[in-house]
Amino acid sequence: LCLSCISSVVVDTQDAQPLYTHVLQFYSRRNMPLPQTPPLFLVDQGCLNESQVQEGEHVHEGLIRGVCISHERVIRSVVREPQFLRTQSGQQLRVGNVSQSITRAVSCTVSAILVLYGFPRLLCGSIIAHECMHAFLRLSKFPRLSRQIEEGLCQLMAQLWLEEEVPKARDGDLESGSYFAHAIQTDTSQTYGDGFRAALEAYKRVGLVQLLSHVKHCGELPMR
Repeated sequence: LCLSCISSVVVDTQDAQPLYTHVLQFYSRRNMPLPQTPPLFLVDQGCLNESQVQEGEHVHEGLIRGVCISHERVIRSVVREPQFLRTQSGQQLRVGNVSQSITRAVSCTVSAILVLYGFPRLLCGSIIAHECMHAFLRLSKFPRLSRQIEEGLCQLMAQLWLEEEVPKARDGDLESGSYFAHAIQTDTSQTYGDGFRAALEAYKRVGLVQLLSHVKHCGELPMR
């Protein structure tokens, strides 16, 4: 850690609880309160790696910084959606309906959120905001999403939290917080970077409420 980050480092589980409460309040202000509040634990890297494998996830690009531990039962259901055709002038014409099968969770519990210990406050908070979105999607019975869409939405919430927090930060934290936000924006990975930019584009176009409503019903981001 650099000298400007040391003063705000979150060192253990107890130290993280006020920050966790702050992130949960951020979700409530967005009209996205978590249906239940899973416990938050700060853990070491070995625990995170083991937990991710137990969750049946692939080890993603780079360092694993957080895991949402959940248990769910799913079914596949069929939904009908309007089908549109884009004209040469750029207009969208409705040409009929299309049926698609999507996977939905019929019951789900989130037993814990795990975050790597030892990060400065703004980085730790953005990771908590990311993992809280995983919890929100599962507890709110969203359909099973592609990894890119789900991680993109989680990165979007991390970015929105940072956008609220960075302007209120002290000088050292202000610089590091801006760097953390920039890292999300410029991530080159397909899952996290491209996923975030697609989610951000949809958010700017239709807003958070309509974005989440569409994803919950269709399992996809809204069309451009």
